[in-house]
Order: sequence, then structure tokens, then C-alpha cells
Amino acid sequence: MGNESQWKKGKFEPSANAIIKIANYFGVSTDYLLCKTDDPTPPDVAEETEHAKKILELKIAAGELDIDGINELIGHAGYLGSKKKTLK
Repeated sequence: MGNESQWKKGKFEPSANAIIKIANYFGVSTDYLLCKTDDPTPPDVAEETEHAKKILELKIAAGELDIDGINELIGHAGYLGSKKKTLK
């Protein structure tokens, strides 16, 4: 059974790299593919950095959390951001 049919049954999720490749192939943004925006305009190619890939991985992982888990993740992200600012 192929990945597409496994995905339709909810038994498979594409990797962040696969989502980026699909978005690039169709000339749309990854957010558009993930139904996070109605704007299909892709970002500049230079913006598709390792940082962007990690953010995409985080979005996918956060999709598996309940609301309490998402709020906890946001709290951790805020803490890490403020910690980084104080270290500069």
C-alpha cells in the first residue's frame, strides 16, 4: 500500500522535507499545504532555511498536542526566547 493511501487513512504523515518539496513543486507555501493560510504565495527560496524546516517540524508536532500541551509549548518557547535575549 502506498504512502498516499496510508496518509488518507491517517496512518502516515509526510516529513517536513517532503512537505517542503511538494510546496516547491507546486509553487505554494508550506503553510498553504498545511491549511494554515488561504494565501498560496510561497516565501522567497532563501527563506526556506534549516530554521524554517525546524519550525515546520514544530507545527507538525504541535498538531498532535491537546490545548494544554500547546499552551505549555508556547510557554517554553517564550521562556527560551526571553532567555536568548538576555544572553545577548
